Order: sequence, then C-alpha cells, then structure tokens
Amino acid sequence: MVKAIIIGSGPAGLSAAYYGRLLDIKVELYESASFDENPLKPCGEAIPKFIFDYLPREMERDYILNYIKRAYFYFNGEMIREFKNMPLIDGYIIDKKKFLSNMAELAKSMGVKLIWSKFVHPNKVMDLMSEYDYVIDATGKGAFARRFLDYSNYKTIPVLQAYAKGNSVPEDTIVLWGVDKGYAWVFPRGDLYNIGVGGVYDNPNILRKIINEVLIHFNLKLVNDLRGASVSIGGPIKKLVYSNLRVIGEAAGMVMATTGEGIRFAVASGSIVFDDRYEERFWSEHGWKLRNSVKLLNLLLKIKNKTKLARIATDNDYFAFFEGLYSFSKILKIGFKYVFR
Repeated sequence: MVKAIIIGSGPAGLSAAYYGRLLDIKVELYESASFDENPLKPCGEAIPKFIFDYLPREMERDYILNYIKRAYFYFNGEMIREFKNMPLIDGYIIDKKKFLSNMAELAKSMGVKLIWSKFVHPNKVMDLMSEYDYVIDATGKGAFARRFLDYSNYKTIPVLQAYAKGNSVPEDTIVLWGVDKGYAWVFPRGDLYNIGVGGVYDNPNILRKIINEVLIHFNLKLVNDLRGASVSIGGPIKKLVYSNLRVIGEAAGMVMATTGEGIRFAVASGSIVFDDRYEERFWSEHGWKLRNSVKLLNLLLKIKNKTKLARIATDNDYFAFFEGLYSFSKILKIGFKYVFR
C-alpha cells in the first residue's frame, strides 16, 4: 500500500491528509503542537467563497462566524471607498480553531493516523524518504524542504494580531486599513473583532502604532495581548518537489503577497499534492497569480504618493491587486492616470 507522512496540521497538511485518503493512500500526520494548542499561528481568519472549490464537501461548516458582504477601505486614516459585489470580498470570517478541528476529525474518520504533540526532527528527512512513498512538508516554513529546494526568494514580514471588543463596524463588513508599507484589518467574528497588522517594517513599534490608531479610530478595546508571527511575501519557491518529498502551503511560500491570504492556497495545494502533475497544476492554477502579487507589491512599495493612487484606482484595479491579476496595459493605464491627474 502507498504510504505518506505529512508534517504539519495546518490547512495545507490536513487538506493533503483528506485527499490522500481519497486516493487510498495510507496517511500519517505529525504535529508538534497538541490538539488543544492548534493553531499556534495568529491569523486574520478570513476566507473567500473560492475556497469551497477545494474544501471537502462533507466537512461541517459550523466554523463560519460571519458572512461578509462589503469592505471599508482606508488609506493612512482616510476613508477611500466601500467595496461591494466583489467576488473576493464576498466571503466569511471563521473560527480557525474550529475549522482545523473539523478538518482533523474528518481526516481521522477516513483513517488518517493523527499524531499530536510529536516533533519530527528535520534531520530524519532521509530516513522518512526511504520509508514512505510521499513525504509532505506542511510545516509553514519548509523545515524539511529547505534541505533540498531553493528558498532564496522565501521572504517574510512581521504580523501582529489580537482580538478586540466594540460595536462600530457592522457584522457583515470588514475594514482594510492601508498604510505605506502594509495594512491593518478589522474583521468581525461573532461578539469580537479580529484585529491585526502586517507590513514591510523592521521596527515592530511601527506596527503597534498602526494598531493603536485603528483601535482609537473604531473605538475598540483589546481583550488579549498582541501576538506576533510572520507571513511569507516572497511568492512560491521555484520547485515544489524533490524525489518523493513535496512541499505545500506557506512552507512553499503559497501566500498572496499583496494581502497575506494563505488559507485558500494551502487547502488548494493539499488537494493536488499527490497528483503526478502537482507542480504543473499548481503553477497553472494558482502559482502565476501569487508570483504576480509579489511583482505588484514590489512596484507599489516604490510609489511615493500611495494615497493618490488609492483614490484614482477603480474597483477592478483593486480586485486585480488583491488577486494578483494584472497586465502591462492595465499597469500602464493606471500609471497614466497617476501621473497626469
């Protein structure tokens, strides 16, 4: 029988476990954290409707906390516009712990062997590669894959996240608070708000200052301490496979650099990781957009008057920005408006 070991129980690892069992692969999944501790990493807990193309259909959806219809977009404290009827905004705020618990329970019911509180040392990678037909790195930073694959473009930025109380933002609305080198968010989740910030800043005090500005503006009060993490913004690594080792999710840099969205691409990569054409499928279906988002982010970081750009961009321009969709002609058109307005 074909055997697979998956290291990491985030959305990518659990997705791979589920789809591996659909292929009748014997799957073992190891996680260094306990079941109660999972997930360890802070997150905005937002998903677009697109993700249901990859999630198991029989998975319970009681992890959904809020249905989102619109977004308020600010830049440097100025209200720029309200987004409505944008496919990416049309989505959900989730309880990520419940989300992962549901995925884990479904995987377990299908015969996946889940081993919690067990650290698998990367030094054992060669032993694993000889013992299993597939070794799936879903560790978040590529602890195993780094030994064989090129991680030169893997880059992360700091992120702070916490929960807050208040009532100034409608429950069907998210807030995106743009700043010169990143953005903050306010996402309603039941009786709390998920609030956070990430950016290309070396000084974490700048992120704290931004969070404080958002709290004051929306009259919110933190109910727990800010938690720190990092998110990948360098785009997917060039190769995803070495021998029988495969890397998925954020461990491979599969995060939208312009927004920090990663859950959708983690689940999607897990759904196809056992395909013989895994790399080809990933790049044709998702990778090119993620790579585009890196180019867009680098371009935006060079623009001095970002508030002006935020005002003149259309909703379609924003959608292209959020989704890594662009063409030379689109950039030229926006650039012309930026220069001559």
